[in-house]
Amino acid sequence: MFVVGIDLSGPANPADTAVAAFRAEHDRLVLVEAVKGADDHAILSLFRGWASAQQVVAGIDAPLSYNVGGGEEGTMRDAIALAEEISGRELVLERHAPAVGDVKRTRADVAKAEAELGWAPTTSLEDGLRTQWAWVAGRVAAP
Repeated sequence: MFVVGIDLSGPANPADTAVAAFRAEHDRLVLVEAVKGADDHAILSLFRGWASAQQVVAGIDAPLSYNVGGGEEGTMRDAIALAEEISGRELVLERHAPAVGDVKRTRADVAKAEAELGWAPTTSLEDGLRTQWAWVAGRVAAP
């Protein structure tokens, strides 16, 4: 029996997709093959190679098919100001140059989830942060 784990990054970024195959031997798994940067064709080729095994068990960690979020656009500055307001504290910030790939603004596009699942956000960013702050404050002593 082969046990295969696949961590998919999505079709736009196969460079981060990883595949690991293990052969079951008695009461342990022995690594047979590990591949980083596997695109769909490489994954199919690997499975064809294992096809002679009596049993192949695969676990796949795939990106979500639906964006789930509040549907509001916001900046880090907006979120920081809101966190300061909710907590009643001034946050100590360390500013660094943006990392490669950082975006200036973000907003979950929930249109697909709304159309296919009938799901729509019901909690605003502010309400979500207030709820989270209340939950944490009730469990962690703050100086």
